[in-house]
Amino acid sequence: MQIKKLNAYTRWGYIPESVIIPSLNDKERHQFDIGIENLLCEREKVEKFADGTYDELLLFSKTPGENTIFWCFNNWSEPLLLNRQLPETISLCAGTSAHLLTQKWWFKTRFHEHLVGRYLNTLEQIQLIHSDMIIGGNCQGAPIAESLAIRIKEKTGYEPLLITLDYVPRKQYDGPMFMMFGEDSTFNPFNCEIEPLPIFQKRKGDWGIGILNAMHGQYFREPTLFELRDYILTATGKFLTRSRFEHSFF
Repeated sequence: MQIKKLNAYTRWGYIPESVIIPSLNDKERHQFDIGIENLLCEREKVEKFADGTYDELLLFSKTPGENTIFWCFNNWSEPLLLNRQLPETISLCAGTSAHLLTQKWWFKTRFHEHLVGRYLNTLEQIQLIHSDMIIGGNCQGAPIAESLAIRIKEKTGYEPLLITLDYVPRKQYDGPMFMMFGEDSTFNPFNCEIEPLPIFQKRKGDWGIGILNAMHGQYFREPTLFELRDYILTATGKFLTRSRFEHSFF
């Protein structure tokens, strides 16, 4: 399939080079609160399939403990689909991106870090922040995951494994990272005119890359879902054994 060579590096251009938490005015705070209500309303449709709810998060906990992945999805159907593929030894804590708060990019820009802050507080309360923490995100959930990883490192000194899907990192987080892209996705930096490897190689942290045989929006459908699961388990296994990705493709 011939992909139009878009510049993937301009995607999610609203993300600052460093974490800046904007102050919300009264109107924005009101819109944010309405957005949280909408997020919780949408979550009610799938809560019965989870093992617990914590503020804005869902927990699918087969064996509670340190082997829990926090993942920021774009909707509530995605965690249901992924959780069914994970082994009994892995639990899943799920949040969603600002996509469920608002469809307006201006508000998403303003709400982004405030949503991250809420997730950070909840993860602290349920004691899921630790040295073996794994954080993931796809699509608009990936910048949420990246900001969360940065803030956890700043606050605790831990370097979580950051797993991203169809997201070009903004180079703030310098901990271990595993990046996945759809082979036929316009969000894949290897499908644009800028060569990504020299840019990625400037990162301080260890990273690896996985390519899914699909286009954007197909990752939680079979059989690509199985490929996504296998990449997540491979990356998680290497991180927990403290093996390096060595800037390699998997």
